[in-house]
Amino acid sequence: MRKTLLLLLFAVMGFGYLVAETTLRIEYVDGADYATALSVVGRWEFTDGKFILVSTSGEVLAEKANVYDVRRVVFKSDDTPTDVENMEAELTVYPNPTQDVLYVNGLESGETVRIYSLEGRLLMSEVAQGDGRVQLNVVSLAEGTYLLQMGTEIIKIIKN
Repeated sequence: MRKTLLLLLFAVMGFGYLVAETTLRIEYVDGADYATALSVVGRWEFTDGKFILVSTSGEVLAEKANVYDVRRVVFKSDDTPTDVENMEAELTVYPNPTQDVLYVNGLESGETVRIYSLEGRLLMSEVAQGDGRVQLNVVSLAEGTYLLQMGTEIIKIIKN
């Protein structure tokens, strides 16, 4: 399966958000991470279960043998308030993997949580209420891997 993520990025963030000052940070399950300016990223591929990040010039920037080694992807703009890092620490998503219901806590009231297929298709969205929590009923989703977007953060979720 060979898909690019840039279409998803445009859909999730909007074109105005994707500027040279935006940093893309990929965090891996093993604790390592990779960061680069989003302006140098040409495409993000999921090929034969592999994860590959390629520059606009065609150079491989980051690569993992298994897409499941990617824990989450975070976008941060120079004009993003510095307290975003603290906000990220308060976000919780559980259980992951899930079978029936996925819970997201630590959101701002009115913030929208979205689930996308790996192809970038919006599958479901829910708005956080005053308590900053969202409960997503994922029973109807097929088993597999999905992307959960909350603000500027995107994490991988697995439906069993």
